[in-house]
Amino acid sequence: MLIKHVTWWMFFILLLLFPSLLIFPMGSRENIINGNNLYKEGNFEEAVLEYTEGLTKKSDYDLYYNRGVSNYKLGQFDKSFSDFEDAATYANTNKDQIKAVYNAGNSNFMMAETVKTENSGQALDYYSKSVFQFERVLELEPDNADASYNLELSRLRLDEIKQQKNEEQQDGDQQSDNESEDGQQDGEKQKSQDGSQQEDQQQQDQQQQQQDQQQQDQQQQQQDQQQNQEAAENSESSYLSKDISPEDILNEEARREEAVQLIISSGSGETVDKDW
Repeated sequence: MLIKHVTWWMFFILLLLFPSLLIFPMGSRENIINGNNLYKEGNFEEAVLEYTEGLTKKSDYDLYYNRGVSNYKLGQFDKSFSDFEDAATYANTNKDQIKAVYNAGNSNFMMAETVKTENSGQALDYYSKSVFQFERVLELEPDNADASYNLELSRLRLDEIKQQKNEEQQDGDQQSDNESEDGQQDGEKQKSQDGSQQEDQQQQDQQQQQQDQQQQDQQQQQQDQQQNQEAAENSESSYLSKDISPEDILNEEARREEAVQLIISSGSGETVDKDW
């Protein structure tokens, strides 16, 4: 009895010293209630904040799942996928896990729909993940009609993306072949043009050489004529003088003829002294 009495006194002393022990923090369940009310009002952003605050206190299936639904409504499909994946981890029942995995598949499907026009490769990845998640649902609940429908739709979209990528690849290959063929034709055309230009250049060079040769020949002829004329003038100047009269020229020519006749009539081969 004494021990029990002392224990009560110690408890009261602790309350007096630490009154904060009487104050308990708000539970995450209240965050769920507040978040659900905000969701019903269509205030999805505030609902996300409320669920997020609750998750700082406790990791809970309902908080992850409801935040995932709110993010899905906001079009934040990457965030909703993450939330549904976490919700599946904390699911306590088979039904809760099916709901979380099913909506994770929906989130991936919507991400694929969003990016398929701009990034077919990323869309292919998202569609593949949605197929995997709907298959998981059917493993847990084979008769789930919604999962079966969404699985077929995801596979259809996946095949469309694959076909699109194949066509893009074929178009790329065809374009590369065309560019290669065009490049080859351009190369041959360029070679032909280069050959024609080379032939034209050779013809021009030949014509220029002929013209140069003609000019050289003409110059040589002119030089020869000039030299012949100068030689003739020099020959005349050897026996002509400015002081000689026409009569003297005739006498000189007569003397030349006489000397030539003497040389011819001599025939001895001996040198004949000239008197001129």
